[in-house]
Amino acid sequence: MSNNNLKSLKPGAFIYLMGICGTAMASLAGLLQGQGFVVGGSDSAAYPPMSDQLANLEITVKTPYSSSNLNPRPDLIIVGNVISKHFEEAVEMERLKIPYISLPQAISAFFIKEKKSVIVAGTHGKTTTTALMSWVFESCNLSPSFLIGGVAKNFSQSFLEQSGEHFIIEGDEYDTAFFDKGPKFLHYKPHFVILTGIEFDHADIYDNLDQVLSAFKKLVELIPKEGLLIVNSDDKNIKTLLDSAKINSKIIGFGFNKMDIQPPFSNHYVVTEYSYTNTFQNILVKDSSTNKEVNLQSTLFGKHNILNNLAVWVLFSEWIKYSTQQLSNEKVLTALQSFKGVKRRQDLFFQSRGIRFIEDFAHHPTAVSLTLDAIKNQYFSSSSKDSARGRVFAIFEPRSATSRRDVFQKAFVKAFDKADQVIIAKAYYQDKIIQTQRFSSQQLVEDINAFSKCTPPKAQCIDLASEIVSFLQKHLRAGDVVVIMSNGSFDGIYQKIKEKFSKVIA
Repeated sequence: MSNNNLKSLKPGAFIYLMGICGTAMASLAGLLQGQGFVVGGSDSAAYPPMSDQLANLEITVKTPYSSSNLNPRPDLIIVGNVISKHFEEAVEMERLKIPYISLPQAISAFFIKEKKSVIVAGTHGKTTTTALMSWVFESCNLSPSFLIGGVAKNFSQSFLEQSGEHFIIEGDEYDTAFFDKGPKFLHYKPHFVILTGIEFDHADIYDNLDQVLSAFKKLVELIPKEGLLIVNSDDKNIKTLLDSAKINSKIIGFGFNKMDIQPPFSNHYVVTEYSYTNTFQNILVKDSSTNKEVNLQSTLFGKHNILNNLAVWVLFSEWIKYSTQQLSNEKVLTALQSFKGVKRRQDLFFQSRGIRFIEDFAHHPTAVSLTLDAIKNQYFSSSSKDSARGRVFAIFEPRSATSRRDVFQKAFVKAFDKADQVIIAKAYYQDKIIQTQRFSSQQLVEDINAFSKCTPPKAQCIDLASEIVSFLQKHLRAGDVVVIMSNGSFDGIYQKIKEKFSKVIA
């Protein structure tokens, strides 16, 4: 459907979202409703947290997918990338000749329009950094519009449309839709782009790292001269990208490693020191162009979250130098300090009998390692009362399209090094993966135990969520921290834990 035809849609038109319970799709549904459209949609099942958001908005969700769901006939269908052309609803959509577009097309046409987009891209940290960026913009009274791929604790909803000139969004390199196999982020008209880091991921879409780098190259080459590219300069794959890409905008680097300001960089920010207590991290940052240092405080733990905070600080620090808007370092620093995080990202969702339960979205070896390291620093530092007696139990469900394959079979072994006990669940729905390419939970357990040389062995396979909860009931003690890592519902394990251990925290 062309942009001109989209413009002809008036408030009151019925827009239907196929795959509406995805994090971005549910947020888009709320944005569209805010513009006066009648919004509905379908999914395989309605599941939290986005089902709760849709229920609060009184948006009807039909489950499961069915051709009958398209009655009454929508004026426009927005197709999520989970939908294949063989889906029953997709076939019916084509038969009825209902106009359709992808989620990125809808975001661009209905909301970005002529705004300056702020895109947070990279393999890790997109949701947290996007939420943090949105909070800082909002705290600085810049009236941003945003769409966050998760539930940010500082906002009542994961989306907002306002009058300011910026639209903040995470830039996903995943494919757009069954009719558009290019990366989503190419639709978002980049002005400011943050690259948190690049690794191989999405093995169902990309064959190798070179293909991933090619996608990011297309993104950064779209940034206009007056825009800004802010990159993690410690990342070797980003360095490779910068060597080959033709970039028109200024490039600003940030990281832990000190470097001289030289092409292609216009400036660089370096972490000179950091420390942590039980409640926050102190991050000392130097602007290489001025040699001035500033102390950032954050309630988010881990080296990855130091970089997430630094990325946001760098954007504002550079912007303040030439912006005509009334911006102040003090407002930015206060906003960074008051950011509460995102649900399912190192999220303390429950505690009972002195045991803490953390939920995290980690599904890549790097993310698993960084998350466990952050948990150790937060709860078991020398200043923590639990440091001598608590243990970290890491529970992992291989669920993402990549972690269900054997791509990272070996890389996951060292990723669990900071855990005292490791439980690997059965990999989720491997039926459509060639048997020789399937991830093996049992093999990972054997490799972890061989690597750690712990007696008794620290890793084991437990297939089902109910069995995992029963194991935890028998073995946990006060001071322990349980970290559950999955990018899905994990067979309802979170509710099962609450039911068995009782006393949910406020």
